Amino acid sequence: AVTLLLLSSVVAHAGFGISPADFNVNFLKPGSTYTKTYLISRSGDLAEMNVVVETDMGVADDWFSFTPSKSFTFKKGAKTMEFKVTIDVPMSAEYKEYPGTFTLKALPSDAEVQGVTIAQGLELNSDIKVTEEEIKNLAIQNIRVEDTVIGTPVVVKLVGDNKGNVDTTPTVKVVVMDLQNKVLEEHDLANLATVKAGVTEEVSTSFTTSLGKGEYYAEVEVFLDGE
Repeated sequence: AVTLLLLSSVVAHAGFGISPADFNVNFLKPGSTYTKTYLISRSGDLAEMNVVVETDMGVADDWFSFTPSKSFTFKKGAKTMEFKVTIDVPMSAEYKEYPGTFTLKALPSDAEVQGVTIAQGLELNSDIKVTEEEIKNLAIQNIRVEDTVIGTPVVVKLVGDNKGNVDTTPTVKVVVMDLQNKVLEEHDLANLATVKAGVTEEVSTSFTTSLGKGEYYAEVEVFLDGE
C-alpha cells in the first residue's frame, strides 16, 4: 500500500517504493528473534533523501529495530538500498496477535522547513502473532553442487529459509546420472547443519563418489521430517 502524505503542495521529488509490501509473521514465540529484508527503490530525481521510520504497533513498538537505523539517508545517485526490520519478542510477551503498521517517510535532505513540499510515505501493514504452537517450515531457496576434483568428496550446498519457530535439520537425497539420464549413484545424506528458527543460511553436506572424470547430472531432493 502506498500513501502520499501531503504536508504542503509542490512537486514530488522522486518515485519511492519498497518490496515486499508487508511484515506479516505468524510463528513467533516468546524470546524469539526474526529479521526481514526489504529493497527500497526510487526513480526520478536522485538527490540525497532523508528517510524516517514511524511505527504504530501498540505495545509491540519497543520490540523493533531497523537497519541501517530508524532514521537514515538515501545517498545521492542511489536508486536502491537494503532495509531490514528485526523483531525481538520478549519472554513476557502474551500469546496473541499484534496488528499495526510501519510508515517510511522521505524528504529531500535540502528541503527547507518553511518551504512547500510533499513528503512521500510508504505504509507497510504488519500482522504479528505470538504463539505456543511449534511450527516447522523450511523453504529451500537455492541448491548448488560444486565441481569436484577426483578423489575428493562432492559438496552439496543449500540455502534454507527457516520460516518456522523451531530449529530444523533437513536431509538430502542425491541421484547422480550421466548425460543420457542413466542413474549411476544414489546417496542419502543426513549430516547437514541445523537451520535456526527465523534465519536464512547456507548449509552443506558431501558424499564420496567412484565416478571418473566427466560431466554428470545431479538430482537433489531436500526433506524435512521425511517430507
